[in-house]
Amino acid sequence: MRQISLYQKNREQELRAREQDLADREMDLIRREISMMLQPQKETFVPVPKTRKGKFRRKALKNTQLISNPSGNSTTTFLPK
Repeated sequence: MRQISLYQKNREQELRAREQDLADREMDLIRREISMMLQPQKETFVPVPKTRKGKFRRKALKNTQLISNPSGNSTTTFLPK
């Protein structure tokens, strides 16, 4: 019985400490949210999108003659008519 009561007391203390820690965290979070709301927001701020980083050749896309025919081991043969 004594061990059970000691265990329960220890568990209560741990839960109280955890509850206090959570309350402190919540108050800190509320303070941060309030400070963010009170700060004047810049009206002139315009978001700038990230630039694209293309890794392709524009010349190859414009001039299709630079693109070669497929190469490889082809078993298809064409006979003259």
